[in-house]
Amino acid sequence: ESLSSTSQDDKHQNTANQILTKAWQKSESPGSATATIVSVSDTSLSAASVGDSRFVVIRNGRVFFNSPIQEMSFNTPYQLANLTANPEQLMLQTPDDARSLTLRSIQEGDIVIIGTDGLFDNIFTKDIEKIVKKVERNVDKDQVAEALADSLLTYALENSKDTEVDTPWSRYAGKEVRREVREWKRKTSDPIEWEIPTGGKPDDICVVVAKVVS
Repeated sequence: ESLSSTSQDDKHQNTANQILTKAWQKSESPGSATATIVSVSDTSLSAASVGDSRFVVIRNGRVFFNSPIQEMSFNTPYQLANLTANPEQLMLQTPDDARSLTLRSIQEGDIVIIGTDGLFDNIFTKDIEKIVKKVERNVDKDQVAEALADSLLTYALENSKDTEVDTPWSRYAGKEVRREVREWKRKTSDPIEWEIPTGGKPDDICVVVAKVVS
């Protein structure tokens, strides 16, 4: 496995950044969004990401790489927006803030799963691996990407509506609640009522799946 950050002389790696920048420049609507662009060529994968949308690479049924996210604080991801259309939004980001990387050991058969936080907040890595293995066992090779996207979307959607299920979101939110309670108790002796969040996170869910072929 080889991982590097962006360099100006890496033409392929700049592709993801260029696509992200062009899309950002053409945006005229108010509002903001996270974004992840992934480009695969030969044995290299380049990516540019802003916020908590991200991707994983699956190899031989296991997560081979899990891309990092960008957050300013709990549940406050970086947000990409056209600053001209959002003149008062001082905390928004531009493509210059994107996290860029290159994987130089992509192989035939690798599966790339790109998703918003609505996917990854509602499904553990181990469950992604289980779903990948199940899909690969039960569908034709040329249908794996589509079937996998459908299966992941369905699983995440069901979890997002479940108020009791254990999810990455509930664990992350639970840690934040505990941190805030500790901070409160350090500052005052006043009583505080609190509870640990459970269940999934209702959110928009976008999933894109690609399988590397020769």
